[in-house]
Parts: sequence; structure tokens; C-alpha cells
Amino acid sequence: MPRHLIDMCASIRPCLGHSIGHIMRASVGPCLGHGISLNMRAM
Repeated sequence: MPRHLIDMCASIRPCLGHSIGHIMRASVGPCLGHGISLNMRAM
């Protein structure tokens, strides 16, 4: 594998991981908030 391709992969991967984590948090947050509010109402 050429050196510049390795460097590209090394810089892209953390960036992808960060954006995926951000998307997961953005989609899980409202879901968790909804579940918590339902539990509060049930109590």
C-alpha cells in the first residue's frame, strides 16, 4: 500500500468514528429522553 494511502486512512478513520459517535448520540438522546419521560409518567 502506498504511503499516502496509509496516511489518508489514518486520518479518515478517527473522523468517521467521531461522526458515527455523534450520529449515535443524536439519535439515542431523544429516544432515551422519551423513555425517561414515559417512565416518570408511569410512576
